[in-house]
Amino acid sequence: MRSLRLTALFLSLSTIFLHQDISGSEIERIVEKTKQLYENSSDWRMHFRERRSSDFFSKTDSTRGEILVKKPDRFVLREERQEIIYDGETLWIYDKRNNQVIKSGGYSGRPFDPGEFLRKLCDDYKLVGSEEVGEQDCYMISVDSLPEMGISSIMLWVDKENQYVRKLTYRDGVDNQVEFLFDSIEFNVGLKDEQFEFTVPPEVEIIDW
Repeated sequence: MRSLRLTALFLSLSTIFLHQDISGSEIERIVEKTKQLYENSSDWRMHFRERRSSDFFSKTDSTRGEILVKKPDRFVLREERQEIIYDGETLWIYDKRNNQVIKSGGYSGRPFDPGEFLRKLCDDYKLVGSEEVGEQDCYMISVDSLPEMGISSIMLWVDKENQYVRKLTYRDGVDNQVEFLFDSIEFNVGLKDEQFEFTVPPEVEIIDW
């Protein structure tokens, strides 16, 4: 259930709106701007690339995907190995490798609030430098940890031009190094309810959760 637990993190971090002056006195104003961005957006979508590696094993695991969000409570996460869909009533998790679908009617599809997310962390932000991600010049901002999600050593790369998060790295609960690259972020694109519907593929095992 790793991807489900991290979906909230993806959706929150992908919409952080940061002012160019990342000083301690600016944090409250930054959080308020983030909240306004979220409240003024009816939907958004983004692409991501994930890479996961370990200090103990030489293998690197990678995947690509897309996230769609429509307020108040619909979201989709699609990647190469699985899909997670919440249509406002039912949560569907499609495991493509095992040919299984987990169905849950008890999921509370609470909207993700990036402003609230930042309020919990604003005292831990530190501006540590600048670096390019692709062709974008970015601020590097560190966050100590998110213990409730079991992750630490969090670093954000924030685009200086349009102020979106372009890259995220962290250590997970088993000390893997995880990297996400974000692009094609769009707000208020007019997503339809039909884009959050899930049709169970034929000959797939359905598990009620």
